[in-house]
Amino acid sequence: MKQGKQLTEINSFSEYLSLLKLIQNKLIIFCVKDTAGFHFSENMVRQMSEINLVQDLCNAHWRGYIGIINNGIVIYECRSPFNEAIECTHTINGIRIEVKSKPFKAGNQAYIGINEVDYARNCRGMNIVVYDTEKAELIDSVCFDTHSPDIKCSREKSWMQEERKIRQEYAARLNLKEILPPKVEVRILFTGEIHLWNTIKSVAKAFHEDRRFHTVIVVMEPPNYGEKGEKRYLAESEGYEVSYYNKRDLEESDILISAPFDNISNWMRNAKMAVAIPFVLVQKCASIAMHVAELAAEGGKSVDYYIFDKLIYGELQRKNLLQKNYILIGNPKFDEIYEKMQAEEEWPQGWEKLKGKKVILWTTDHMWDSGNVTFDLYAREIFGYLEEHTDMALIFRPHPVYIAELKRNGFWSESDVGRLRQYFGKSANMVWDEFPDYSLAYKVSDAILLDANCGIIVSALTTRKPMCILRRFDGRACEIYHPEVAAKLYLAESTEQCMDFLNEVANGTDPKEKEREEAFGEYISYFDGKNGQRIKDFITEKYFEKYGEERR
Repeated sequence: MKQGKQLTEINSFSEYLSLLKLIQNKLIIFCVKDTAGFHFSENMVRQMSEINLVQDLCNAHWRGYIGIINNGIVIYECRSPFNEAIECTHTINGIRIEVKSKPFKAGNQAYIGINEVDYARNCRGMNIVVYDTEKAELIDSVCFDTHSPDIKCSREKSWMQEERKIRQEYAARLNLKEILPPKVEVRILFTGEIHLWNTIKSVAKAFHEDRRFHTVIVVMEPPNYGEKGEKRYLAESEGYEVSYYNKRDLEESDILISAPFDNISNWMRNAKMAVAIPFVLVQKCASIAMHVAELAAEGGKSVDYYIFDKLIYGELQRKNLLQKNYILIGNPKFDEIYEKMQAEEEWPQGWEKLKGKKVILWTTDHMWDSGNVTFDLYAREIFGYLEEHTDMALIFRPHPVYIAELKRNGFWSESDVGRLRQYFGKSANMVWDEFPDYSLAYKVSDAILLDANCGIIVSALTTRKPMCILRRFDGRACEIYHPEVAAKLYLAESTEQCMDFLNEVANGTDPKEKEREEAFGEYISYFDGKNGQRIKDFITEKYFEKYGEERR
């Protein structure tokens, strides 16, 4: 590269910025250590703006700064508040980038990591790395001390480059993949919020216990509430190796397993085998064709197998929509429920007040304006009923995303949520269940209230307990997507009918018991705690069938 050879000969910051303007097909990273300094001039700011970096670094003493340009496009730029460090990570063409800018009193560091190798000069002022992502090689690493009147330039010497080369060779040889006996690399994506851990947990356990596989749980940022750190802590506390989403690592894995809601990412085609286990147990729209079309869009073409349970699989079969890679096995969600149902009685702190009472579990769906969620219509009557009937008890478990929606749309404030928690805390017979999954609530409840088009209609069916679907009665009720299931359950289309159901539970009458048992047989493949193992055995068989000899 002609410009690259010229870059390494330039010691003037102004000339360097002028030449960077001409470079359109490389990765350029700017990172400040200590301070951008007292001698960062308005002319330098203007030259930075000519390569589309817009942060004003004049008078930016002791502020961190990062600017990243790839192929002429700014993909990240940030100037930190006074005495605060900043850092960022990106993946570009499978290359992982990590940059840290720390002012003098906040760590005093410039770190420019590309695939875990630090290329920054790590000197005071503006550190710049120019990198060729296609050839995976460094073009230049330089620092201009913009706190010094002469804007002193320091560049990596040849002996430093040789030292880095030696370190890279050592790093390659010391990579655990090269040292440890070879394993089949399995990555299981922990998508969504923390309550979706049960969608992959038993599959992860089955792979984790097989010494032929190296299994890592890949945590992705939750889209609606919570933090990825909470998800990481949950998985690590149960003994799993965890990493955050890293496209390059995923592309290098042998088996990729995802529990998607919508379509699959295109990069899944890079795995030797990609498997999707849709965690949504019911149709999310009236058309089953549209439901699976979204799953199959884009990267869905690269998925080797989709694992379904009976309800969705049966609907696809009836509509002649089955594909050869649609597999009927069972859902991992059921395994956690089964294990909890078999466990000894458990009463967490605050739940002891439910003992000896008929317990109602009330769940909600989310998408507050969908016509499916009914909380706003039934809440006053249900809470009032429980206050009057102290021989009954309530476990309130709204969908966590529903609470996030109410706050996001301004219906509830954080203080409103706090007040509701206090209401349940002071109640003699009601609790708010905020555990990561439904299993405990399923175990201790005697009956369940739910919304029509929520996956609860299937997962709660595994308990064989009385279930009542609540419907809107204000003219806004949406279509029931699985009427054949709903017909075998109780239905309330008014608060009076809801109270009738609660009274039947209190009296121990259950006229729908036989129909519910029929529904269990028709719509649940297996409820024995072994679905995760079945899925793992299926994937294992297909993987070694395709790629030959098993790794030991």
